[in-house]
Amino acid sequence: MTDARVIRESGKDVHLILRYSGNIEDEVTGTVFELSDKELVLADDYEVDDYKRVAAELTSGRTCWIYAAENT
Repeated sequence: MTDARVIRESGKDVHLILRYSGNIEDEVTGTVFELSDKELVLADDYEVDDYKRVAAELTSGRTCWIYAAENT
């Protein structure tokens, strides 16, 4: 990550990014947060062009938004 604003705001200079592998056995563990529309807009504004927001299906069958690599 080279975006100075993101490094400053997050306090980290290394940020992990999701990339689609095509392997159904690959999964990411994490936490799902419920956001208001306003909070989702703020999250979109925070992310840099390296990321895009896409829908992902959870193992529960529900769908959530994730930020994944733009160039996948």
